[in-house]
Amino acid sequence: MAESHLLNSYVFLTNFLPGLARLISLYRAKQGFEDPNRVKERLGMPSASRKKGTLIWFHSASIGETLLVLSLIEKASKFFPDQNILLTTQTVSSGEMVTSKLPENVVHQYLPYDLLPGVRRFLNHWQPSVGILVESEFWPVLISEADHHNIPLLVINGKMTRKSFHRWRRFPKFTQALFNKINLFLVQSPEIKSRFSKLGVNPDKQVVTGQLKQDSKPLTHDPEEFSNLNAYFQNRQVWVAASTHEGEEEIIAETHVRLSSNTDNNIQLILVPRYPERGREIAELLSTYGLNSVLRSKGNLPSEPDTVYIADTMGELGLWYRLAKVSFIGGSLVHRGGHNPYEPALLGCPIIHGKYYENFSTEYEQLKEQGGSQMVTNSKELARAIERALDPKNSFSYINNAKVLEQSGENDAVDKTLDHIKSFIN
Repeated sequence: MAESHLLNSYVFLTNFLPGLARLISLYRAKQGFEDPNRVKERLGMPSASRKKGTLIWFHSASIGETLLVLSLIEKASKFFPDQNILLTTQTVSSGEMVTSKLPENVVHQYLPYDLLPGVRRFLNHWQPSVGILVESEFWPVLISEADHHNIPLLVINGKMTRKSFHRWRRFPKFTQALFNKINLFLVQSPEIKSRFSKLGVNPDKQVVTGQLKQDSKPLTHDPEEFSNLNAYFQNRQVWVAASTHEGEEEIIAETHVRLSSNTDNNIQLILVPRYPERGREIAELLSTYGLNSVLRSKGNLPSEPDTVYIADTMGELGLWYRLAKVSFIGGSLVHRGGHNPYEPALLGCPIIHGKYYENFSTEYEQLKEQGGSQMVTNSKELARAIERALDPKNSFSYINNAKVLEQSGENDAVDKTLDHIKSFIN
C-alpha cells in the first residue's frame, strides 16, 4: 500500500544518519541537554543488562509524563511482581529525577534517537514483551521497528491536542500507516478518541479510560524542610509560580513588581521553572526588572520578601504548594497547553492560570465553571487575582479547588490501564 511505502521509505532513510546522530549527541552533551556519562544510550547502546524473563517497557518523554508513569509503575510492580520493567525517558531532568525513585525490578534508560540503527540495537537488546507509550510519544521509526519485532504497543493516557491533530493531519497516509501499527489506544476522553478516529485509527482499537492524573496521590515533600521553611517565611505571604516557561517569567516579574509596590503585602515569590537548568537565565531576566533573586541550588535563602526565590531543583513542587497560599500554574500564559492542576489541587493550594490549557482542558473547564480556579491573561490581572486570594476577608471559592477535581470524572483509570496491560502479557 502507498501508506506503508511512504512510512517504510522514511524509516529506511534514517538508516544513513548514525554519523550525524553521534555529532548531535556530543553537541547536546556539551550544552547540558544530554548526560555525558550516558549519551551512548541515545544511540541505542545500553548501559544495563537485561535480566531473564518477560519485560514490560514504559516510555515517557519528560518530567510531567514521568511523574505520571512512576505512580503507575509502583502499582505495576505489585500487579506484576514477577515481571522485569524498563522505563525510558528523553530529558536529563527526567532521568535524574527517577534515579532514586524506582523499585528494584525497574531499570531506567534513555530512549535512543529515532533513527533505525539505534532503535534496532535498543529493541534487539531489551526485547520487551510489550511497549507502553505515555500520552503522545509517536516516534515513527520506534513504532515501525516494534511492529517489525512483533512487539505489541499500547498508548496509555493517550492525548491528541488540537495543534498536534492538525500537524498529523497534514500527512494523512503516513499518519494512518503509523498509527495502525499501535495495538491499543487508552485515551483520556471521548473528544480525544474522536481526533484519533479522524486520523484513521479504528474506534475498536480505542478505549476511553479517563485521565490517569485523577488517580495521583498528593506530591510528597520533606517534612523537616517544610517545617524549617515555613518558620522562615512565617511573616510573609508566599505565592508560587510553578512550571514556568520562557516568555512567562516576564509576566511573573511584572506581577511581582506590582505586588511588591504595596508595602503592606510583604509578599514572597517562589519561582519554579519547568526546566531547572534555566535558573541563572531567569535570575538575569529578573534583574532587568529590578528584582533580586537567589537560587535554591546554591543553598541560599531570600533575605527580603522582594528577593525572588528561584527553586531551580527537581522534585520539590510538593514542598512549594504546601508553603504557598496561592499558585500560578505555568505553561498557560504561553502556548504550552498548561500543566497538571491536580498537583496543587490535591494540596488545597488555590489555582490561577492563563488561557492556554488544552493539555488539561476538561479539568480546567471544570475548575472554572465550579469556581475552582481563576483565569488571567496579563500581569495586571494576575496581581489582582493573587491579592484577592491572599485577602483573609475574601472567602475566595477556588481555595476549595481540590474538592472540585476529586469529584470529577472516574477515579479508576489506573486499574483500567493495568487490566489492559495485563491482557498483552503472556
